Amino acid sequence: MILKILALIGFLLIMVYSIYIIIKNKKIPESISASVYVTKYKWTFSIIMWLLGILLMPYMLENLPENYKFLGFLLCGGIIGIGTDPLIKN
Repeated sequence: MILKILALIGFLLIMVYSIYIIIKNKKIPESISASVYVTKYKWTFSIIMWLLGILLMPYMLENLPENYKFLGFLLCGGIIGIGTDPLIKN
């Protein structure tokens, strides 16, 4: 139950962040990574991605079939990695 709550918190976090970016930019960005250039504080994107990856990983590792657990780990690791260096265009 706690893992579902953590996953829902992660999804709510990215949903609220995305809505904020759409409202601030008055359009949908090309990608979620492009939203880093819209915000005043560049570190907010990193924090959101790190939290999303950390909150989703336990749920995915617990609920995926044994043969697919590595995909959940790679997915969450990729999300955390995107948060580590979001300024791709620079």
